[in-house]
Amino acid sequence: MAAVILDVVAGLGANVLKTKSPTHMVTMVAAFIATFFFNINVIYILLAAVCVGIALAIYDRKKKEEKA
Repeated sequence: MAAVILDVVAGLGANVLKTKSPTHMVTMVAAFIATFFFNINVIYILLAAVCVGIALAIYDRKKKEEKA
C-alpha cells in the first residue's frame, strides 16, 4: 500500500514541478507540512486543495474575461 501511495505522490509531484507554478508548489509543500508535522487528516487537506483549485479556476476565468 505504501508503495502505491509513494508512486502516486512522486508522479503528481513531478507534474507539479513541471508546471513551475508557485501556487501549486506552495500548496504541495503546505499539504506535506500539514500532514507530516501537524497530523491533519488527509480529507481536510484534500478539501483545502479543492478550494484552492476552485479559487484559481475562478481567478483565471475572470482574468480571461477581462482580456476579451
